[in-house]
Amino acid sequence: METEYLKFCFSHTTGKTDVWSVVSKKHDDVLGEIKWHGAWRQYAFFPNENIIWNRECLADVMNFISMLMETRKTKSCPSISELVR
Repeated sequence: METEYLKFCFSHTTGKTDVWSVVSKKHDDVLGEIKWHGAWRQYAFFPNENIIWNRECLADVMNFISMLMETRKTKSCPSISELVR
């Protein structure tokens, strides 16, 4: 999935959940990861150090996490990694 400034790229699966890289479209730099946080029982964003975020890019990350969580709730649907590959 892509937004104006970000790409959400499937990285790998842990066997139970997927891990996604958040990548800058302009420079192709990995800005962080979205992965399952077991203590919170939800996907969370783990940004790399010294990265500055504006509200639009944070909203893109939030919307992508919301999509992951909705997909996870519907067990009969394929995983999102299968949908975007």
